Amino acid sequence: MPYLGKSPQHGNYSKLDDIASGFDGSDATHALASNSVAITPVRPEALIISMNGVIQEPVTDYTVSGTNITFTTAPASGDSFFGVVMGEQLAIGTPSDATVTSAKLSGDLTLPGKLTAAGDTASGDNASLGYTSAEGLILTGQGSTNDITIKNDADTTVMSVPTGGTAVTFAGNVTVNGLIFDNETLDIYDEGTWSPVLRPYTTAFDSITYDSIRLGRYVIIGHTCHFEWAMRTDGITAGSGSGAMNIFGFPVAPHAQSNHYRPYLVDALGNWAGEFPSLMEIHTNQTSGALYYNADTTTAKTALAIADCDTGTDKNWAVCVGQYETD
Repeated sequence: MPYLGKSPQHGNYSKLDDIASGFDGSDATHALASNSVAITPVRPEALIISMNGVIQEPVTDYTVSGTNITFTTAPASGDSFFGVVMGEQLAIGTPSDATVTSAKLSGDLTLPGKLTAAGDTASGDNASLGYTSAEGLILTGQGSTNDITIKNDADTTVMSVPTGGTAVTFAGNVTVNGLIFDNETLDIYDEGTWSPVLRPYTTAFDSITYDSIRLGRYVIIGHTCHFEWAMRTDGITAGSGSGAMNIFGFPVAPHAQSNHYRPYLVDALGNWAGEFPSLMEIHTNQTSGALYYNADTTTAKTALAIADCDTGTDKNWAVCVGQYETD
């Protein structure tokens, strides 16, 4: 049957830690603890307090608030203290199995052992830990900037997954079997196509057309650009064009280093008006490569000229493959 009046207190009866060392005759409020763990009495009557061997009267001689006891008269230095708590707000005995819900929990939780997840997470979970036999451990989150953020003990972000995305962002280096990936390696990946342009360096041709053989491809991994190009022209009107012949349109400029020229072999497949290009050099900070030929084995390279280009159909066929360092 129900109790008349206040229900009896539940929980362990614990001896309070001695607080006499804090008595100074002026401070009436002191924190209560048992074995250095803060104690929260439900009411003054839940305590037995002895001062200098005299039992104190609850409410009259002291009151409680939270984890503190406040004496009506501040204890003097040298006063002795003894106390027992006969029930705490959170010490409610041992609940039955499967009876405690999340609504009954509050604040940070410290587990004495491991936490085992037994169910799957779901879309829309703010922060969930789950498990399935197929996927194993599952961590699901939902935030306005990131869905998942992992921080170190300095509360600094180490890794994050942007909201709704599949990319993973690392704040620092990543080490895999001793291989370090940082902002100097593999920080860029890009691939695509580009259109090689045959033109004089100083002033472009008045017009030029190409056939279907014209193509350019590139793959950028970290600070290395791998490229290939092929082209064949269907008509050239030189007009006011001037300067040595180049291939323009490379996707990115090479690493900036003074007087550094990057040479590549060119395979000229035929139909040039004069000399055939056999060499291309990409210069620092240029997205173009200068074309050269060698007249013989004893002569230095010579820049390919406008006159070496044929103005007809299916002419000036050449291909080149190579790679260079980027910034």
